[in-house]
Amino acid sequence: MDLEELYFQSSQWLRRALFVNENNPEALYLLSKLHESGYSVDRSIERAITYLERASRQGYAVALTKLAHYYYSGYSDENFRFPVNKSKAIEYYRVAMDKGDAEAANCLGLIYEQWPEGVLCDIQEQEQRLSKALECYQMAIDSSERDDALFNKGLLLVSLQQNEEGVSLITRASVKGNLRAKEYLIMANMYEDSQVYRGAVHSSFISNDSIA
Repeated sequence: MDLEELYFQSSQWLRRALFVNENNPEALYLLSKLHESGYSVDRSIERAITYLERASRQGYAVALTKLAHYYYSGYSDENFRFPVNKSKAIEYYRVAMDKGDAEAANCLGLIYEQWPEGVLCDIQEQEQRLSKALECYQMAIDSSERDDALFNKGLLLVSLQQNEEGVSLITRASVKGNLRAKEYLIMANMYEDSQVYRGAVHSSFISNDSIA
């Protein structure tokens, strides 16, 4: 059986599962992935999101997180437009995180950390947001030892002058294969005597981070 046939058979099995239980969240989620990619079915982001919404209504955590990605970034092509709604994205990330989804926790941590450009805040509010970011990263680490959460928390700790713990987390992320952590350690070690450059290295990683 080739890969195309395997995907076709998978889509049939998933449809049978929905025939038995139209609210089967795992089947709905997997069908959304097929429509998103176009494997064995017509590629349709609109249908993919429809299946995600149905799975999310069943409280399926990974579907909630994926739907939050769409709300956060939006989507648009010649046939379909899904507008950005960051408030809705945060709502879905929070629900998914409460259900134990590590990816949602990591994304929410990034949102708390990356203060919107042009929006002013006082020191106390900024500290509260960074504290929440650290909590979200830690949840993702505790849940599944996510390498990106290890890196993100480590990077934030370094920015807060907690260098020893921060570098330790970045090193753990590197050992797990995180390429950004490997790059950070290489660059930091090359210029360990230049605090100014190390600060620039850190800033470049923060500015290049992404949520979804």
